[in-house]
Amino acid sequence: MKSSHVQAVIGVVAAFLFSAAFLTQSLCGPVYLTESVATRVIGQPDFTTNNNGNGANEFKFPLDVAVDSDTGKIFVADTGNNRVLRFSSIDDVVDGGDAEAVFGQSDFGLDSGTTSVVGMWQPNGLAIGPSGELWVSENSNSRVLRFDNAATALSGASADGVLGQPDFTSLSGTVGASRLNAPGDVEVDVDGNLFIADSGNNRIVVHLDAASKTDGADADIVIGQDSFLESGSGTGQASLTSPSGVAVNPSGTLYVADTINNRIMVFENALITGDGPDASAVLGQTDFETADGGLSESEFDYPNKLHITDVDTLFVADRDNRRVLVFYSIAGMSGEVAADSVIGQEDFESEDLFTGDTATSLPRGVAVDSDDQLYVADFYRQRVVVFESEFTQPDLTVGTTSSETKGSDVYNSSGSGQKKSIRVTKRKTAKFYCYVGNDGSVDETCAMRGKGSTSRFRVKYFQFASGKTNVTSAVKLGTHETSEFATSETLRYRMDVKPKSRMKHRKANFTTWMKATSSTDGELDKVLGKVRKRL
Repeated sequence: MKSSHVQAVIGVVAAFLFSAAFLTQSLCGPVYLTESVATRVIGQPDFTTNNNGNGANEFKFPLDVAVDSDTGKIFVADTGNNRVLRFSSIDDVVDGGDAEAVFGQSDFGLDSGTTSVVGMWQPNGLAIGPSGELWVSENSNSRVLRFDNAATALSGASADGVLGQPDFTSLSGTVGASRLNAPGDVEVDVDGNLFIADSGNNRIVVHLDAASKTDGADADIVIGQDSFLESGSGTGQASLTSPSGVAVNPSGTLYVADTINNRIMVFENALITGDGPDASAVLGQTDFETADGGLSESEFDYPNKLHITDVDTLFVADRDNRRVLVFYSIAGMSGEVAADSVIGQEDFESEDLFTGDTATSLPRGVAVDSDDQLYVADFYRQRVVVFESEFTQPDLTVGTTSSETKGSDVYNSSGSGQKKSIRVTKRKTAKFYCYVGNDGSVDETCAMRGKGSTSRFRVKYFQFASGKTNVTSAVKLGTHETSEFATSETLRYRMDVKPKSRMKHRKANFTTWMKATSSTDGELDKVLGKVRKRL
């Protein structure tokens, strides 16, 4: 074989091994599939209607959505109507159902923008704090409002606090530690620290323990500028240009939708790095100087709101590509990272403008509830659509006969509770019968891997599907992939363990193993087979 061919083969094998190894990492969590079909719609009576209005069940260009994890209440920034609507939990709302309360207006049916303690003017970002407080960023009022006990507050409630302005009647979009200029989004971490995408000032400002602050208080940290008195835009590792989305994970890593630069900036330990820190990573660009938009699995075109889950699944409302991109286990990644799935389009190369239950014509806001359902504020279609998550779970069992196996409905990466033992004499072969079941909610393929041979024992692996196939080499390398199998379907394998002829020990123990890893998100299950050789 020519050396170039050898190098090519090595490269392919290395790439496969890397991907297989990557799948064994902790990528647990729900799955959001490309071309997911929405199950619920709010703001429209069905998935094809596209009307607007200011009634209790209508929107006019919604820009964001937030869900209270404690109560399930849904909040929608109904921007064109200068209000925020609150709906009961998704389990209690019918498609096109009425909201139960309105903030920013005294009642349903009103839509004037005002600057007051009860009014709003173009609300465009929402966040729910750890004590149930609702934070609302207002573009035209250049401020952020706080509503305490938002899940139970009555329609027309007065705001309980304001940041970005000295009081509830002032309106001045300027720069400074206590001021904001057309803020685009808000986020609150588990400790009540408030992150504001101050779009007009090209920065993120952070208020520590924000709910305890007095009206018009100074921010504590600025990101994207060297000081609170600067507001310039740019690329680079420490600069932002009109950021419109923020999300923070439980470990304190901040993700910023740097909208005009068509990228996501990542700041680790955002609360302790001081003012004007360098980003630790960038997504959507190859470096910190490039700002080109694009249409692919790893590029953005005017990214807007973000959401990050506890298992570091990142959702990006990729506005001008008319889609939501989903990245699993995004922590530590940088560059043009390929998204794992796309919602709202049929593939990563499409940007079609269409309606229906698979479309997101101009997504601006994203949220995930405690049941892992994804909510998308679809600005152009004037609605919020809800997508249910899927999940994967291989269920690998092991037995000493084909009819008696152990490990059903037991899932772990250690083999605990999923072990069978066989006693053999001389050079007899121990056979372990394994079945891979699909206990997930979607059709799946799995990467199969097993233990290699040793100086005393030889291990072989066989697949049974319309005959018996020796798959030893691929299984030992971790490169064997199952065929796609449906929920509740099973695939059959066998591990054969035989003492080698040169093994002269009268007694020896050997434990082999096999594991199945979901090709979608890395969920895995492992079984053990122990051979006890005697005589």
